[in-house]
Amino acid sequence: MTPEQWSPRRIRSHLSLCYLTYAVAKQSIHRLKKKGLVLSIDEMRHRLRRVQASKIIDKPTQNRYVIPSATDKSQLEIYAALDLERSSTPYKI
Repeated sequence: MTPEQWSPRRIRSHLSLCYLTYAVAKQSIHRLKKKGLVLSIDEMRHRLRRVQASKIIDKPTQNRYVIPSATDKSQLEIYAALDLERSSTPYKI
């Protein structure tokens, strides 16, 4: 990034995003701990990094679908502790 791109607005925006990310991570860790699941931010990130979903478009119909990746037991544990739902079957959007 060139010095011209380091505007005060961009720097404030970046710091705001970093703070928001940290706050969400800490809140998640707190909620997990209340449910008896003690993890560090790095451990939670490591467990969840393979949770993905692919969006595809059926060209003839232009229908859009989401195909979730497989989730293992430790990932489902985190989702349950945070009261989040994750579909394991493809669905139309």
